[in-house]
Amino acid sequence: MADQNPNAAIVQAAARVLFTDPARAEALLRPLVDAAPGQDGPGLMLSVALQRQGKSEASRQLLEPMVAASPTWAAARYYLGVTLASLGRHPEAHAQLVEAHKLEPQMAGLVRALGHAAFALGDRAAAEGWYRVYLQDPIPESWINEARASYHRNDMRDAEAVLRGQLAVDPADPLALLLLADVALACKHPPTAGECFDAVLARVPSWPPARAGRAMVLLETGRREAGMAELEAILAGAPGYYPALRLKAAELARAGRFEQSLACLEQILARNPDDLESGLNRGTMLKYLGRHDEAAAAFQHCTEIRGTYGEAWWALANLKRHEFSVGDTMRMEAALASPQLGDVDRIPLDFALGPARADAGDAAAAFRHFSRANALRRRGLPDEASAYAAYVQRCRQLHTSRYFASRKGWGHDARDPIFIIGMPRSGSTLVEQILASHPQVEGTRELSEMLEIASRLANTEYAFDSPTWPWALGNLDNAALQGLGAEYLERTRQYRSSGRPLFTDKMPNNWLHVALIHLALPRARIVDVRRHPMACGWSNFRQHFTYGQFFTYDLGEMGACYREYVRLMAHYDSVLPGRIHRVSYEQLVTEPETQVRALLDYCGLPFDERCLRPHETERAVATPSVAQVQRPIYDNELEAWRAYEQWLKPLRDALGEVASAYPAVPAGW
Repeated sequence: MADQNPNAAIVQAAARVLFTDPARAEALLRPLVDAAPGQDGPGLMLSVALQRQGKSEASRQLLEPMVAASPTWAAARYYLGVTLASLGRHPEAHAQLVEAHKLEPQMAGLVRALGHAAFALGDRAAAEGWYRVYLQDPIPESWINEARASYHRNDMRDAEAVLRGQLAVDPADPLALLLLADVALACKHPPTAGECFDAVLARVPSWPPARAGRAMVLLETGRREAGMAELEAILAGAPGYYPALRLKAAELARAGRFEQSLACLEQILARNPDDLESGLNRGTMLKYLGRHDEAAAAFQHCTEIRGTYGEAWWALANLKRHEFSVGDTMRMEAALASPQLGDVDRIPLDFALGPARADAGDAAAAFRHFSRANALRRRGLPDEASAYAAYVQRCRQLHTSRYFASRKGWGHDARDPIFIIGMPRSGSTLVEQILASHPQVEGTRELSEMLEIASRLANTEYAFDSPTWPWALGNLDNAALQGLGAEYLERTRQYRSSGRPLFTDKMPNNWLHVALIHLALPRARIVDVRRHPMACGWSNFRQHFTYGQFFTYDLGEMGACYREYVRLMAHYDSVLPGRIHRVSYEQLVTEPETQVRALLDYCGLPFDERCLRPHETERAVATPSVAQVQRPIYDNELEAWRAYEQWLKPLRDALGEVASAYPAVPAGW
């Protein structure tokens, strides 16, 4: 049977390109409309194609006769309203859009257009009302579905392209701006996200997701007081708004205010006791506060809500004091066998089953679980060993004895910080707890401020990965270095509350920035905590880090990075003799008084007996070693790695002579 509408194929072809190539749509539709002006469908499509090309006057000339002829045609009134708005005829645009809404309130894009129209007329209250309706329950549009689908499959480039396409047509679309902010945050670009949130808040000033988003950006970019003020303002108007409470709890935890963070989390859980994320975080705060039994109960409750919740199982394992029952192990094995289980749960489940099998005496099974977890976690991560090697070589080239001698006396003269550096899992938490037991030292936590300063100067997320760093450090004069020292002290002031003259910064990765620390704060103490490389490597391989430390997920890469750490410290020992105090973890736990006296003497502190009983010092500790430091100093895990020695050949091979020379460094380094 012949097609009764021979132009149907042309119309369909135009519809396919109407929003992606409106010029092509115009070329297809123009002959049809010119030949038969009364064809409403092609005429409406042509008006849209014209409007999307900026030919608004031509679009209006097509639409007004359509509306006059068919006053109940909601779509024609809608597009006429949009076109009139683009011509600056806002009262007429608003009138057309109001009529369209009466006729068909569920038309996609209509409520958004009404918000724009009210905003253009200066009626901010009405505009916010329309925008809220749009944001709370947006009527599906193709670009919304495409952007969300791309975001959920982690295709941020495609999601951004879709959203920027929509914003090219409607730069003030608040939903597109909010979704683009999510994409920017996922891509670790807070400034773009901040611009998007600000643009939304210019039109919807009290929209809680945008306000919470802006607060998050402020926090992530170091403007923490402003970020907390924004959260407090949100919660003053909406006390139970979960995203703001979660952000506040996270920020309080980051600042070491664990009791207050716990209170926020309990406020959330009082309304939603099955909120897994808040339940897990509550258990973590309890752990940091030394309330281990309550922490275990909180984590177990999470596993009862969802048996495949890998992070809760790992949290139980990471308590170190918790012993898994046979039933627990069976539940974890069953969870691992679930066909729907994703890597986000599989990885921590394997990390949790490792110690469970180890406690049962099955070293082979334990290693299989650790190996599988690390392999999955390592997938897709950058190779840090090669970046470390190149960075260490650059530091050795730049940071010569002459380099430091020419800058002697530069920097800020404060002696407040004690930087505790080294490889992760080296015993740094114990050293910090020993120092924090002294009445003149305040223990803080792993502070990221110096790493952030270095990354800013290197203009990259990780300074060591930038070919411009540390060369950029050599361009700084005394005033600039004094400013960096002052900035560090100001930014870390928020972590100090006891009034003690000294404080610890236990960020282990600061070993990468010894030169920056020395130049910006030449009177600050630097303590390098070192543990046997095989024991340290194995301890890291067992650990599921929540963020960073990518090199720990491969035994060979772990060994290579440990080598570079030893190489760089040996270099600074040579060009800055006596500047860094080294603590051997093995000597510390076997000869505590000798080592503690030497440590305190280096820090310019009188000996205090309390430093020999660090487990008696009451303070919250926010590291994986929290359980260990809340017990007396012990040495029963020094050789634990040997039970797995047969599987650790990649680690030993990568370490080479560093392992055999320990605690000394290889000759010639």
